[in-house]
Amino acid sequence: MSEIWKEQVRGEYPDPRLFGLSGLAILQRGLRGLNPIPPITHLTGMKFEEVNEHVAIFSMPATDWFLSSQDHISVGAITMLADAALGSAVQIGLPPATPYTTAELSMTFLALVRREATCVLSVRPCKTDDPWRFRKSGLRTVKAAESRTEPRAATCSRR
Repeated sequence: MSEIWKEQVRGEYPDPRLFGLSGLAILQRGLRGLNPIPPITHLTGMKFEEVNEHVAIFSMPATDWFLSSQDHISVGAITMLADAALGSAVQIGLPPATPYTTAELSMTFLALVRREATCVLSVRPCKTDDPWRFRKSGLRTVKAAESRTEPRAATCSRR
């Protein structure tokens, strides 16, 4: 059996010509399945759930693949989800041909994330001249068996 990290990468990156579209248009194409699925999606099971001018929502299963030695989901795994949602919230307001990247990301956790849940992160960008400000962001987990929501992170921020 080969080691998983030696497997061929699945997924690809979008055509550079898409760079001529607004950030929101690129995201909406992705949500409709018109853009290639990035490799991180195959690796993590992350799903792009919703995007419009008001919100970006991503989800990711909290599986045993992400367990820390303390038997809860690693903060690093949740940070990947946060980066996707926060980055998309920034991208919503960007004009065509405007690159961006994460320089800093911080999160404040209220509780541990247990396995066998789905982590859902929604971000609502502020409508100001500063595309880096967010009106509201929050991570919640949806328990598979109970279908109820519990808050896990009060705030996320990205620079």
